[in-house]
Amino acid sequence: MDTPPPSPSYVHAAYLLALSEHVKAIGIYNQTLRDGDISPADRAMLLEVTRYLCEDSGAQGFPLIAEHARILGKLLAAPAPLAHLVLSQKLANLYEICNAAIELEEAEGPQPQENKPVIAVVDDDPMMRLALTKLLEKEAQVFTGKNSHDAVTLMRTHKPALVLMDDIMPGGLTGLSLLEEVQKDPELSRIPIVMVTASSDKEHVLRGLRAGAAEYVTKPVAYVKLMEVVHKILARRENCVALYLDDADLAQAITQRLEALKCKVQGGFSTVQDFVGFVRDQDALGVFDGELINPAQAAQLPSLCPKASFLYVPEPQEPIAPLFSSPPFTALDESPTSEAIVRAIGRLLAARRMRSA
Repeated sequence: MDTPPPSPSYVHAAYLLALSEHVKAIGIYNQTLRDGDISPADRAMLLEVTRYLCEDSGAQGFPLIAEHARILGKLLAAPAPLAHLVLSQKLANLYEICNAAIELEEAEGPQPQENKPVIAVVDDDPMMRLALTKLLEKEAQVFTGKNSHDAVTLMRTHKPALVLMDDIMPGGLTGLSLLEEVQKDPELSRIPIVMVTASSDKEHVLRGLRAGAAEYVTKPVAYVKLMEVVHKILARRENCVALYLDDADLAQAITQRLEALKCKVQGGFSTVQDFVGFVRDQDALGVFDGELINPAQAAQLPSLCPKASFLYVPEPQEPIAPLFSSPPFTALDESPTSEAIVRAIGRLLAARRMRSA
């Protein structure tokens, strides 16, 4: 089967990701030219950058970038070497145009849609923030930050389904150090974090994975690979189940069955508040019994978790209160064995996936 062509939004996002790397190079060459001339090899590499910008920028909605790149490329390709001061001026113009275009497009940003999961993008590079926002805006509500302080604020405020985070960022902890600190926080440690960083050093990768990173993606980012990672993590979220059952053996049997079916299962909650917080933050399917949550407490769940759904597991021969016969509740209507509960969970998860499709 032929692979379908990428959508226009993916092509645009891929362009922005590549542009982010070229803008960094332009900034470095610009500083080098201020300090003196650049080598013939660097001129040749800069010429390749201008050719890329000429070919793709106009088609992606950046005609001024394409025009300034064309002017600079023409000067670089001239037979006689040009004075570095002239090149520096033209390169500075291109750099300013690129950054102005980035700021304008970033300011326009996507409008949040409440029915989408939240993804936080944390990177000190505005071009990378913009590129990842464009890449993800059809999948999620995207909120961005530029340092570790912003990351913590976004995580506490928006409870994202996923965080994409750089490592080296000014103004606080590095991304890897923050990842290690987050694991000590019961609230934030539940949120999956993908490190998206230029460092492919084996020790950095291992440190990130040991600290709890869901994935480690290196720059320059391959947008297809990144979206595979995003889809995989969001799919886990769709299949997330929170168990709050009095019978520990029953909960363990259900957990084993669900994990074999590639579901993410969380149990062991010590309080109703912990259970409710997890269901709300992870958009999980909540499964509970009348031994741990009584009807009066259950009546508050729809307001505490407005987007969640719940499976109520009654005790054998226990009459089912009317509350549990209408959404967001589903009452188990057969003997509460592990097989019956897993089947009911499967039906509810399938219904959730159909609603989000």
